Amino acid sequence: MDGSFTITGQENINKARLIALKFGLTMEIKGIRMSRGRTCYSIIKSEFGLKGNRQRVLDQFTELIEPKRVVYDTIELDCVEFNDYPDFCNAYAVYAEWTDGTSLTEQELEAIPSDVIHDRAHEAYQ
Repeated sequence: MDGSFTITGQENINKARLIALKFGLTMEIKGIRMSRGRTCYSIIKSEFGLKGNRQRVLDQFTELIEPKRVVYDTIELDCVEFNDYPDFCNAYAVYAEWTDGTSLTEQELEAIPSDVIHDRAHEAYQ
């Protein structure tokens, strides 16, 4: 095997392009150009309407293309009743934070998968 791979499907090709643009801009910040043509910085600014210096554009672009994630260790539960072990069917999330430090809304907390709630409840029990 030569280590090569093929990306198929328009959606996957578009995702790979975004990843390449992000990597290219990261390298440009370090002083390395990916090509002799337009810079990734200029492509990203024009296609996505972002403004600012290279680092600021990279930060904005990263927020656009990467989904926010919940920080697992910030999930706080209520109704972890130890007489309900091992099911913890009444436990629910009352607080959690996204990777950017903002708190989840009540609706977002309700969308946390039950298996994650169950795992956190078991951790609290130990």
